[in-house]
Amino acid sequence: MIQIKIYGLGGQGVVTCGKILAHAFAINQKQFAQTIPAYGHERRGAPVNTSLILDEEPILTKTFVYQPDYVMVLDVSVVDRGIDIFEGTDEETVFLFNAPALPEFMKGRKNRAFFTDATAIARKNIKRDIPNTGMAGAFAAMEIISIEAVYSAIQYLFSEKGDGRNVKGARECFETIREG
Repeated sequence: MIQIKIYGLGGQGVVTCGKILAHAFAINQKQFAQTIPAYGHERRGAPVNTSLILDEEPILTKTFVYQPDYVMVLDVSVVDRGIDIFEGTDEETVFLFNAPALPEFMKGRKNRAFFTDATAIARKNIKRDIPNTGMAGAFAAMEIISIEAVYSAIQYLFSEKGDGRNVKGARECFETIREG
């Protein structure tokens, strides 16, 4: 069982990112996935998170993730807003950030940490500050979900946008991810 916590702000597609990865894993890779969002204040700019569980076997519980194996952060400013992205983590937890460089608060930690500038890539490809599809593509670099499965999930979930801009952004984030 792989447990993932995704943090960000309302309007960035945090919940949709979880749906993309769940669809990619469950439908396209024929495994099992569940995602449970936690909205809090339902407004643009408010902290949001979603829990995602992936497994080769049916998932018999419906619960938030409390001890994540992976933490994805779509906006590092959630830390400044009092959100503890380290809650329930240990030295084995892997972090993935939407940032142009490794955040300062990660320097000196023993965790593996990766980053890609999904916001800049989204601005270039979809002309909006919505990094969700890019971060889904970046997560494929963790080699749990194939990048092809992510592309297929994006195409399915964004079928009304058949021009491939979201897939292009996911591909670029997948190709530009760096370890800090």
